[in-house]
Amino acid sequence: MRAIVSNLLQVRSPLRRRRGAFSLIEVLVVVGLLAFIILGLMMMFSQVQRAYKLGTTQVDVLESGRMVVDQLNRELVQVTPSRGSNSVNFYTRIISTEPLLQQLSGTPGAARTNMLSALFFLTRENQRWTGIGYLVSDTNNVGMGTLFRYETNAPYGQNPAVLFASFTNAPLNQMSRLVDGVVQFKTRSYDTNGVWLNDIDRSNLLAEWPRTPALFGVGEMEYYSFSSNAIPAAVEVEFGVLEDATLAKARAYPTALTRRNFLTNQVNSVHVFRTRVSLRNVDPLAYQ
Repeated sequence: MRAIVSNLLQVRSPLRRRRGAFSLIEVLVVVGLLAFIILGLMMMFSQVQRAYKLGTTQVDVLESGRMVVDQLNRELVQVTPSRGSNSVNFYTRIISTEPLLQQLSGTPGAARTNMLSALFFLTRENQRWTGIGYLVSDTNNVGMGTLFRYETNAPYGQNPAVLFASFTNAPLNQMSRLVDGVVQFKTRSYDTNGVWLNDIDRSNLLAEWPRTPALFGVGEMEYYSFSSNAIPAAVEVEFGVLEDATLAKARAYPTALTRRNFLTNQVNSVHVFRTRVSLRNVDPLAYQ
């Protein structure tokens, strides 16, 4: 009998040892591994969330830029000369009192020159003149502003000169707000041969284009103004807008000077869009 009990105890004793609790070291190792895994998952989630927000921001900026470019493409192609000596068919002026220079990364001393402009042109549909204007508001001379659009109409029998006067006198609260954070809105006009119209001697076009100060860049025109039967044969528009995060940081600076200094080093945060539109209603006689 004793032998049987002794054998049972010898068989059961290993089972008792295997059923014992984890040691403190084992628990600490498991907790450390779990903490490491959780930390890695949190870092991965943070990176995914950051990439998602960055992608969403870029999509919003790209949509805004494409919207403006597509709208300009549709409208500029319809520019029509009024054939009136005192009416403005096409007009653009650089309104920046000082261009925003942004340092190019990787190229010491090189800078991108950003300019803000106002743009106006006439279109005609049936018996109605339409004057369309674009304007970048930069009230504090920061080099960054909001793009506004203005539209007004007049009957075909009325002198369309009133439309340009309406645009130049319109307050911002009567314009449509399009895009914030615009640092570049510049146009160039071309003749029927595709030559950039930066020659002051082309008086036969009944257009004015004084040369700008050297700070705007070689050959840049301060303004174009076409009247009578003259309009550009083609128009190139360059549009640059800041990313939302950079725009929010710029607005957080208390003074115009600190904002401008901040924007000087944000060239990588600017998305640039460029389009060139051929005007279908150009009169070749204006270029003879």
